[in-house]
Amino acid sequence: MLSSQSTRRSRASASLLTLATLLSLCLLLAAFTPVVQAGVYITAPDAKTKEKGGTSMDIAWRDDHKKPKLANWGNLTIYLATGSASQQFMLQKLGSDIRPNAKSFKAKINPGVGDSSNQYFIRIVGSSALSDGSHPESFSARFSLSKMTGKFNSTIQSSLGKGASSLSSSSAAGAGASGTKTSPAAGSPSANATTASTYKPAAAVTSTLAGGAGPRVRLGAVQTVLMPWLATVLGLAMSLAAGVALL
Repeated sequence: MLSSQSTRRSRASASLLTLATLLSLCLLLAAFTPVVQAGVYITAPDAKTKEKGGTSMDIAWRDDHKKPKLANWGNLTIYLATGSASQQFMLQKLGSDIRPNAKSFKAKINPGVGDSSNQYFIRIVGSSALSDGSHPESFSARFSLSKMTGKFNSTIQSSLGKGASSLSSSSAAGAGASGTKTSPAAGSPSANATTASTYKPAAAVTSTLAGGAGPRVRLGAVQTVLMPWLATVLGLAMSLAAGVALL
């Protein structure tokens, strides 16, 4: 009788311990699963786009039917930007208070905002606030602008990496651009690092800047900080309960 009870208790404890382990793994997986913020999917420009400074370019987007939905973005502000995933420079505000269901917008590129380069991208920001206080955002693929008369400052050049800020000599020559890199043109938005419009994502944010058109992926601060601890505490508690049951 005692042996039978001991066997049943051992089996129950083993099952509880297994359940605790599985729960911990599920919680940890959920804690580090990124939440995709979507809605505005930029279709133009794309990685093949080649435009010229001083001309108008088409910016287009569509609803990818993911949360937050396009209708929940609020009005849109569109920027011409450059930089890396960790440091982005908003060079020119191309438009604001744009209705998201417009699906397209035509903007004239100020040639004085930077070099002739293949490191430009479009950043779209919604006016509506998300649950974490941030705003929904989407980035285009990087594209090329030639016949630009401005110059990236040293801060922007550093963020892009050596040799990445200007078009190659062959492509620049074909577009009629010099490709030289000197000090920024006076009065351009990027003339001084202290006055350049800069956006620095939080440590918990990554951006799909170079990987093609699409929304960026955000890991919420509460999710990335609290969830792993919660998973660990719950797992330890259930493991402890299983251990006590074995006594």
